[in-house]
Amino acid sequence: MQTNTFVSPAEETWAEYDTLSLWKSRGLVMDAPTVFTNTLEGTVRSYLHRILPPTSAYGEGILSTLADFGDPLSTGARLPALCCAAVGGDPAVGHLVSVAWWLLLSAARILDDIEDAHPSAADQTRIITAQRLNRATGLQALAPLLVMELGAHGVGTEVQVELLQALHTATLHACNGQAQDLGACPDTVDLATGWRTVGAKSGTPCAVGCRMGALAGGGTVAQVDALEQFGYHLGVANQILDDVAGTWHPADGQDIKHGRVALPLLYALEVLPPEERCHLRDKVEKARTGSGGQVDLRAQLLESGALHYLLIEVDRHRQTAEEALQVLQLPSPSTQALWSIWPRLRF
Repeated sequence: MQTNTFVSPAEETWAEYDTLSLWKSRGLVMDAPTVFTNTLEGTVRSYLHRILPPTSAYGEGILSTLADFGDPLSTGARLPALCCAAVGGDPAVGHLVSVAWWLLLSAARILDDIEDAHPSAADQTRIITAQRLNRATGLQALAPLLVMELGAHGVGTEVQVELLQALHTATLHACNGQAQDLGACPDTVDLATGWRTVGAKSGTPCAVGCRMGALAGGGTVAQVDALEQFGYHLGVANQILDDVAGTWHPADGQDIKHGRVALPLLYALEVLPPEERCHLRDKVEKARTGSGGQVDLRAQLLESGALHYLLIEVDRHRQTAEEALQVLQLPSPSTQALWSIWPRLRF
């Protein structure tokens, strides 16, 4: 395999950003996303066949569910491997940690879609909710089993235990954040609570992914802590842009359609005068019940300055993440590889 040569994505504009095309256009001399995807899927298939019969319909169901998600690079699955490589770790070790992390992310995504009532078009016709829940449970079971395979690559028992603790900690934080999200309503949740939910649901799990990669790669305490901090701010920034897309993306807008209490709404409720807040709540209720008002709701949120505020927050998290990497003084390719997956607007 040829050596990858990275070009800094610092000047990439948000409107032009696309994860897959970025990997293909910025000096990854092989089709890295395809290679990585095949290796991820191949690892999962191989391990499943060691436990389940090769003809197992359940095993094939798990693989088909993973395939439905498309390119795993879009989920940040490569993050642990990048952190492992950044501290000089074994690529094989980083790969296994990334696969385990990918499984956990995939399970969380299934549960998130079900709990938020955002099934994909494919799911509406061929996968019922009970099957998806069952497969998510299987993915969560597979992730720690793959971590335990690291012993064959020279990773000691103590580090394996720490990685398992980190994996389950991420699961609990994600579940806790999702529970807060599910119970949110405009009358009981303020902006500060919304930020705590984002940190629990997205920031901490991503931080743990970076921590796992750095630990598996034999990183120092300072390296592990700095990469963990980078991951936290990466996860929060990703969730901010997810909320922005859920509010204003012309092909998405699921948060508006379902009246979800996302960051744009919480900001508007924080800054608008009392009378305008009442009008805003009415529009949210109409959207939630399918009575229309989505266009007016989007417009009022935009006029409140929510989009401007959230993009400033994304930039603030980017600066903090950049400071964390600067402390490490990593080789340029490692730094550029981590920055290549920094989230940006895709519309």
